[in-house]
Amino acid sequence: MGTKDVRLDPTLNRILWSRGVKHINHRMRVRIVRRRNDDDNAKEKFYSYVTHVPVTMFKYLTTVVVEYE
Repeated sequence: MGTKDVRLDPTLNRILWSRGVKHINHRMRVRIVRRRNDDDNAKEKFYSYVTHVPVTMFKYLTTVVVEYE
């Protein structure tokens, strides 16, 4: 997304660490949203916010561009 500041959603972090260090998830569907930084003293205007998107199966999935909700 062109930003150096990347922030993870707490639920995504919990899902990432749910199986531990040795048994990692091999596939995961995520949504990356670029948001405007509220802090006036920030180095960059935007940051990327990553959230988890639950899916039942990964077969036949394609990249989908979603307009801002």
